[in-house]
Amino acid sequence: MSRNSTVYTSFNEIEIYNKILKDLELFSKIFTIYINLVINQLKPTKPLDAFGNLKKEIDAVYTFNYSDTFERLYPNSLESQLNQVEVQYIHGSAERKNIVLGISDLDEGKLKKYKIYGFVKTFQKLVSNTDYMFLDNSDVKLTSKPPINYLLQNDYEIIIWGHSLDSSDGEYIREMFNLNSDNLLNRVTIKIWYHGSQHMQLANLMHIMGKDIIQEWMKKGWLVFEAAPDIYAENKKAE
Repeated sequence: MSRNSTVYTSFNEIEIYNKILKDLELFSKIFTIYINLVINQLKPTKPLDAFGNLKKEIDAVYTFNYSDTFERLYPNSLESQLNQVEVQYIHGSAERKNIVLGISDLDEGKLKKYKIYGFVKTFQKLVSNTDYMFLDNSDVKLTSKPPINYLLQNDYEIIIWGHSLDSSDGEYIREMFNLNSDNLLNRVTIKIWYHGSQHMQLANLMHIMGKDIIQEWMKKGWLVFEAAPDIYAENKKAE
């Protein structure tokens, strides 16, 4: 920092931002160790049974978690289907030591001039080589030319479970809402599995997409809110 007598006149922004970035990288390493040594070592007392309606065909699984919890614990409940689907870690995996912690973008005119992209998720994903190909057509097999014998049951359903839908992941949310169009015959339904209340997730979606789009999607049945399945109760029932 610079000062004139007892009054500070400026400070070295780049030096401060670089120090914070190093702290973030250190925390990322500590957090990765914790997930690998604690979370990824947890084991269920018995195999989990089926829950919700996930026993139907699954084309792709995307997770925003850093742990391999879903991959380890839920294949038994989905029979052999999940074993044929590669779980993609959108924000990296603790096992691969490439987790992503950051913000969606730099503020125009305030932080962007410093080019401190190390804080930005997209930058980190590219550097760390995470599974950033979200909703890639080769995974979901969604094309602009449906088969001639196209029927309603061929529609796609995207289930969002355990995600706050915060604006920090706005790019993924906008990508999902861009799927429906006249060319794709509006074949996609987004189902939100909420815990407790849908209010916060609905508010976040309206903030990102605008109330008109959310209202249109809900009127047309393309956006559905549903209480998340109670995994504990369903497994208790199966005993």
